[in-house]
Amino acid sequence: MTLHYTNQDAHNDITEQFTQFKRIGTDRRSRIDFSIRLTERYLAVNDKIPPVTVLDRLATLILQDEITDPTPYKSRNTEYPITSPRQEADYCKKLTSKGVPESLGTDGVDYRVPTRRQRTPSENAHIDREMGAKRRSRYD
Repeated sequence: MTLHYTNQDAHNDITEQFTQFKRIGTDRRSRIDFSIRLTERYLAVNDKIPPVTVLDRLATLILQDEITDPTPYKSRNTEYPITSPRQEADYCKKLTSKGVPESLGTDGVDYRVPTRRQRTPSENAHIDREMGAKRRSRYD
């Protein structure tokens, strides 16, 4: 074990794991094991936990399956989707809504309370005319 393990060494090791994921598609368990080994190594050499930047990259490495998911409907099909900072900004600006995933179950069923639309005055007048004609024909 080396006497020095700098932040840059940790970032280089993480970059190597990202490359390996892109090249051969490592599974989540191996990425988690790598993250544990790197964190323990950093802790043993430096007597403190890795900085936030290293931990953030490790979290991104572990979640590569969700982040690189090419499915365009991942926010609809996933119960708790991971969104990009741009998607979060759109939601905060009210350009998009998160209402669909909240009311749509993982089985594809819409669990919102059903509501009926109100008829327009012209629809009500049409129904009154039709029903009046039926009543008259019934009594004639």
